[in-house]
Amino acid sequence: MQTRLFLLYFPGSLDGDEIIGIYDDITDLKAAYKGVLEDREHEYEILLQSPHTELTIKGFDKDLGEFETLDPESLWEELVGLDKYKKVKYGIDDAWQYRFWRDYVSEQNGRLVCDGNYSWTSDSTKEEMDIYFKVDDTVEIMEMMGVNWGGWNKCSTSEIMAEKMREWGGIYGAQLMEISHDTLVFRCQKKLEEKDAETLLRDISDFPSNALDIADYETIKKRLIEEGIFVLWWD
Repeated sequence: MQTRLFLLYFPGSLDGDEIIGIYDDITDLKAAYKGVLEDREHEYEILLQSPHTELTIKGFDKDLGEFETLDPESLWEELVGLDKYKKVKYGIDDAWQYRFWRDYVSEQNGRLVCDGNYSWTSDSTKEEMDIYFKVDDTVEIMEMMGVNWGGWNKCSTSEIMAEKMREWGGIYGAQLMEISHDTLVFRCQKKLEEKDAETLLRDISDFPSNALDIADYETIKKRLIEEGIFVLWWD
């Protein structure tokens, strides 16, 4: 399992170190690193141009308890091949979710990967983890779940949910971020205007056997517009 943490920062600026962020995933680290170098909002222009400081990555190995300065290009090499995978936070909160994880997830290069191959493990101690699914679109994850997800009480089956996810993906760019037996979290890759957000929320409300996350309507809409995130939850 991944045992490293990554610190992205500018050392020795006038007011001390300029911390960009701390990451436990190289994919997220790379995206943040690229964002700083592009500096579209001109937040780091002075630091990037200064000869006295340089954008730096330090890694902390939790097993060894040590920091070390890391070369970005060497880190990025570890990502080769992962461009074909989608990272989703997976919650093991019932026997079916555990069964799917047990049968289809394996550890490769320190990451949990689901590529459709059978790989059995007896470790059932972890309740939530990042899994890399080898899919082009996260709707394929729901299709992959089959009988291991949904179809209980008022929760839709995986087949019905996948059909709706494909529709939301085509219109709003909605991609699955998190999955557990009773919760789905989506992020829309397209920026939604208020009218689009209201249309999507109305569609969610009309969708059979769904429950919109517990919060007032305006709070849900605001998050959808600002962050592109919406949550479905079943009881």
